[in-house]
Amino acid sequence: MVVHRSSERPFGGVRHLGVIVRAVPPLDPSEPFGLHSGFLYRIDDGAPRFSHLAWHFDLQDEPAGDPKYLWSDTGLDEGNSRVVAAWLANRGRLPNDIPYGINSDGACFDTVTAQFVPAPVGKGLTCATYVKAVLSHLGFKLLAEDTWPTDRADDRSWQLAVVEALRARAAAAPHVDAVNKDVGSKRFRPVEVVGAATLPHSSWAVVFDDAAKVAQSIIVDVQKARRSSQAAAAPAAQAVPAPEALPLERQAPKGDGGS
Repeated sequence: MVVHRSSERPFGGVRHLGVIVRAVPPLDPSEPFGLHSGFLYRIDDGAPRFSHLAWHFDLQDEPAGDPKYLWSDTGLDEGNSRVVAAWLANRGRLPNDIPYGINSDGACFDTVTAQFVPAPVGKGLTCATYVKAVLSHLGFKLLAEDTWPTDRADDRSWQLAVVEALRARAAAAPHVDAVNKDVGSKRFRPVEVVGAATLPHSSWAVVFDDAAKVAQSIIVDVQKARRSSQAAAAPAAQAVPAPEALPLERQAPKGDGGS
């Protein structure tokens, strides 16, 4: 097991910095479920918190409480974990100014203020590249990006679904049009980024094959958690007479809806 449910390992047990992942309804309807990722962090003896890019201009910094998230500590040592956690705490107090985009070229943070530096139109971050970008900004190169594939068909279909979701949720037309031109960009999936982050820091920058191996184990962990949650919810679901009572489960998620 790579990632754990909070019922097994409470969020408060994080050694200052962890990564989180959870199943969400998919943006691409051909996929059984999507995945959303982010950070779990804690400052000294304070309460644990989540930091994650939920959607377009929607960076969330919130108390760590949602039991649907699975988590693991990162491979950073205690000192470096504290550095990242402190940066996340500061970033959570700043304006919510990070656009959602499938190509992160030009997306970065100011070295002094931690403000997001405005990127070219259409460029931005996903929930997964938010994790990668924060670590990179602080000097920790997580991935050997040149080893990632560029020809996965399901990456393209997910990217097209992102374009449609941005359009449906009234993102600015120039941004949507520019994101559409980035379809076909290299994609860093949430489960790959989370998997890489759990490996020892000595193995960073992680090559694709190594990240993919850990990612497969994480998918198994997520599937087990989904089955457990569905089994626990089954008696309650049987008591609901009409499917209309559960509309939120059919809405597209805020997040990187793709595994």
